Amino acid sequence: PERLPAAVISREAGGWWQTLVLGRGSLQGVRVGQAVVAPGGLIGLVAAVTPTTATVTLLTDPASRVGVWVGRTSRHGLLSGVGSPRPLLRFLEKDPQVRAGDVVVTSPASTLVPPNLPVGVIQSVDEGADPAPEAVVQLIAPVESVDWVQVLVP
Repeated sequence: PERLPAAVISREAGGWWQTLVLGRGSLQGVRVGQAVVAPGGLIGLVAAVTPTTATVTLLTDPASRVGVWVGRTSRHGLLSGVGSPRPLLRFLEKDPQVRAGDVVVTSPASTLVPPNLPVGVIQSVDEGADPAPEAVVQLIAPVESVDWVQVLVP
């Protein structure tokens, strides 16, 4: 996909971890569902578009769900925003064999976002979570301070 640069022109007043507004829109080819990356990796998906702006739901937003992959162990999971700077990775199996320091990327099986985009690094793992283990993920991209992003336009 082509990488369309876009300035962050606004953040949600209630909390930076929910949405960003970009200074690019449908006139520049931005569409709902496109992936948005910042230096370091994926930060969110386009949720709404006007002719000149785009609203991005960040990976940290409680409404965000993205399929991800831990390459070292070949395990899939679902990255969910929890309204804090660090989203939660919920695994699909009981013993994902992951540990702090493992790198998380977008799922090679994903149809929503391009595969293998860097996302974050596992900070801690809760083996006792029910129904399957969960991990706290530190995003690689500096979501709280990013001024410019790139929209991945097919």
